[in-house]
Amino acid sequence: MRKVLIFLAVLALGACETLSVPDEPVGGPGDAARGLRLVQAHCASCHGLGTAATSPYAGAPTFRSIAAKGGIEDMAEAFAEGIIVPHKGQTVMPEFVLNPQDIEDLIAYINSLK
Repeated sequence: MRKVLIFLAVLALGACETLSVPDEPVGGPGDAARGLRLVQAHCASCHGLGTAATSPYAGAPTFRSIAAKGGIEDMAEAFAEGIIVPHKGQTVMPEFVLNPQDIEDLIAYINSLK
């Protein structure tokens, strides 16, 4: 039974989309420029980037508004485990998992918008 549970856990983790900036050297701890490239590649279709006042998808907060709320460092664990946003609407945010470097880069990018 335990082997089956482990197998299912590994299978579930594999089903989550892993975001990363492909073929790019790691920028070190908290590289905001690399974080920007990550969100441009995976988030910009719904979330407003930079100082944008609105998002392309009205139900998605801008990254500037996320930065203004603060506490983004507290979300690092959720980014690592696979963040799920339970909202209803025409577009539903996909579940994704970030690797440790991407988490640092994303946090650095969001903090750069404060």
